[in-house]
Amino acid sequence: MPVTQGQHVLWGRYDGAEVTYCGKPHTLLRDNDIALVWDGDSRDPTADTARVLRGNVLLKVLRKPGELASGLVVATSDDDLPLEGRVVAKGEGALTREGVPVPIEVDIGDCVKFRDFSTTEVTIEGEDYVIVGAPYIICKWQQAA
Repeated sequence: MPVTQGQHVLWGRYDGAEVTYCGKPHTLLRDNDIALVWDGDSRDPTADTARVLRGNVLLKVLRKPGELASGLVVATSDDDLPLEGRVVAKGEGALTREGVPVPIEVDIGDCVKFRDFSTTEVTIEGEDYVIVGAPYIICKWQQAA
């Protein structure tokens, strides 16, 4: 299990199952449901404490659907699903059946295009990020200096 008792975790909106244990509500999660983990007393992750797990990638969104490079916002449709982001952190890779991590083929600082439906939104120190499973990254490139 990639987490220990007492750590804070973040999971996707549709992950987990609600259960009652000892008369109290709990959420039952598989280890693959957990996208982000952090230590400390804060209910919110910080850049120093947040750790991305398994085959997940933490991205700073470069543009939102319908937002042009100039900052103008136009009406969007379902055709506008892919988004762009910069890789901030990544997990060690999804595990094979033998328990060996499969490397994620993006590096910190890479720009990527990803599918919108595959994201989990998170705010870290007032900044908006998304967590995306590595298989949902469509392409990568280096930003020109």
